[in-house]
Amino acid sequence: MKLNRQTAERAAGEGRAAFAAGAQQADCPYDADGDAEQQFQHRYWSHAYGAAAEAAPSTGR
Repeated sequence: MKLNRQTAERAAGEGRAAFAAGAQQADCPYDADGDAEQQFQHRYWSHAYGAAAEAAPSTGR
């Protein structure tokens, strides 16, 4: 797999979808300590998940 914009956008989309589905950020399917490909995808998945969480309306918890 190439580490390019398409890969980053796909991982980001997965992160946003995971948040919308109610997954926890710890459920990221990519390894932050893995090889370069895993780290790259983890970075974009986590960033998008965090951005979706910040943009979501507060539940008051």
